[in-house]
Amino acid sequence: FNIRGATWGLDPVDSWVWINFNNPSDPLAGPHRRDRAISIIGTAAPDIIGVQELKEIQRDDLLAAFPQYSYFGRGREAGFVSDSNGIFYRTARFDVLDEGDFWLSATPTVPGTTFTGNGSDTLNPRMASWIKLLDRFNDE
Repeated sequence: FNIRGATWGLDPVDSWVWINFNNPSDPLAGPHRRDRAISIIGTAAPDIIGVQELKEIQRDDLLAAFPQYSYFGRGREAGFVSDSNGIFYRTARFDVLDEGDFWLSATPTVPGTTFTGNGSDTLNPRMASWIKLLDRFNDE
């Protein structure tokens, strides 16, 4: 998955940092990038983290590194067989009120579906996960 974060004070064109730690063609992928992602998240200490293209092993690595977070998100296919788009959130701060997923297709409640016809079928399901949280700190 990728981490994108602002690096304030730098040139606006170069003000975003991307970390993709599951790119097999990158010699610095895997543990090096995983450790860097963990370091950046640990330093920033966000309350909520949105992720895309997260692999199951990456989710497990992040949950092991940050037990103060919970995760919601499902894979593009049924279950967690493929990558997921999801949300990490601090359990000490937030209560889950509702959560869900939908697929960008004619049948948005059917996992793994895509639009078809007129050249729009990518054969790669597109989906979104969402979560409604109650902030315990301010009841919002």
